[in-house]
Amino acid sequence: MHAQLGAEDVEIAHLKMTLRAGEQLASINLVRTDFVPELGIRLHEPVSSATLTVNLRAESTPEKLASALRNSLESIGDWQLVVDHVEAFRPGRPEPTHRDTVTPSST
Repeated sequence: MHAQLGAEDVEIAHLKMTLRAGEQLASINLVRTDFVPELGIRLHEPVSSATLTVNLRAESTPEKLASALRNSLESIGDWQLVVDHVEAFRPGRPEPTHRDTVTPSST
């Protein structure tokens, strides 16, 4: 997915993937397109079934990001992929809180 989005000039702001297989957990993360993904936690044993959670923020449409994820997962070897839940959305524009600056009075 990193290579595919990079080839399409999509800037990745945050990518974290967590794989859970029973009590085992593995994670990998990326904080910029031009960085190398970092393995956070390794699996200690092979697994036959797992749940993958992906959190991706990037400058692209939700549809393009969901498609890149699906294409990447389908291209990994000989395994059965079951997608049971996908949320791809564009967050609303941030509304910053405005605060008054208080200057200490000289008394």
